Amino acid sequence: MSRNLIFAILAALPLSSVALYATAQDAAPAMAPTGTAHFQHMLKKMDTNGDGKISQDEYLAAATSRFHAIDSKNKGSIDAADIAASPQMQRREQRSAQRMLRHMGASPGSDSVTLDQFLVAAKSHFAKIDANGDGFIEGDEAADRHAGRHAAQPAND
Repeated sequence: MSRNLIFAILAALPLSSVALYATAQDAAPAMAPTGTAHFQHMLKKMDTNGDGKISQDEYLAAATSRFHAIDSKNKGSIDAADIAASPQMQRREQRSAQRMLRHMGASPGSDSVTLDQFLVAAKSHFAKIDANGDGFIEGDEAADRHAGRHAAQPAND
């Protein structure tokens, strides 16, 4: 087996799991799927014989399908650019951009931020970093804010 084919197969397996999990998130964006909900989603997508279980053959067939969906140019391999251009990643990027807009002060339901909204959000962020309220951000304040934000985030973010 060629090195590229082995790499492609190995890359497709974890990608298929990530893809299926993300698809489950797309189906119910208001809540993360529980183990049971996630498994039910996987069954719908992969249990082709309807026996209520996912065999290795069914799982690998789904992985193969996902690989081919990413390999839109039918070149037999996928790279980071292919993954980034995949519809799933485009949806993920769109959701991320929407979260960033809300963080920047966008009104609910809006798809843009005005300079005034952006500056209101910037002032609020400045005030959070300026822990002593003296109107200046100093090294220790920035470091404390940075450390606090990263400690609060999940490890796989």
